[in-house]
Amino acid sequence: MKRNYDMLRINHDSKTPLAVQLAVNLGLAIREGWWTADEALPSERMLSGWLKLSRVTTRSAYDLLVQEGLAYRRRGAGTFVKHSYEQPLGRLQGFTEAFKNRGLNPQSVWLSKKIDVPTADEALKLSIALDVPVLRLKRQRVVEGKPIAYEVNVLPASVVPEPEKIMGSLYDYLDGIGHGLVRAQQHILAMNATELVARYCKIPVGQAVLQVMRIGFDQHNQIIEYSTTYCRSDFYDFTVELNRNL
Repeated sequence: MKRNYDMLRINHDSKTPLAVQLAVNLGLAIREGWWTADEALPSERMLSGWLKLSRVTTRSAYDLLVQEGLAYRRRGAGTFVKHSYEQPLGRLQGFTEAFKNRGLNPQSVWLSKKIDVPTADEALKLSIALDVPVLRLKRQRVVEGKPIAYEVNVLPASVVPEPEKIMGSLYDYLDGIGHGLVRAQQHILAMNATELVARYCKIPVGQAVLQVMRIGFDQHNQIIEYSTTYCRSDFYDFTVELNRNL
């Protein structure tokens, strides 16, 4: 993308600190796609020269970008654009659809597909008896070649007569067999990654992750799915729009 660095220029007459103005302008440029994820931002010296600012101001602006989760630093290499995948909370969509809509390449690494008995928690969430068979799916979620989540989906086995046919999007498969999800209840918690979660998210044990629990309903108000997704907090953001007038 062609970059017009004049758009980054700041107002020296404003009462807003120069570093804050620059950080805001850089943040807008990042969100507009001036740089891709993991691409280096201009060096502090170069940016200072272009904008006729002090190195201290530029460094402080980059510090703010790091604090806001828009950039990260590599010692001796510079400041780089950070991956950030936002998912609006008001719309029900699956992993594949969400990332394809952003022009990204989502993939699922299947870990297991197994008919099993539900745990007490799963039976409660699915509103089934403890002896009702369930299909348990485990996947590693990958975007642009980077692991970003570990996911477990549990469905009543009666809903999925041929689980071997689930190859890509689970939600597309459910749509095709007449059990597409039309609404869901979702809870999000912060937790520290267990050894299992850390292994498939490629992060250290104990690192913060987001645990997303979803109960999905079809058009007949039947509970079809209970999923738990462990998302890397350094790659994944959930956003919600609030309206005071509702």
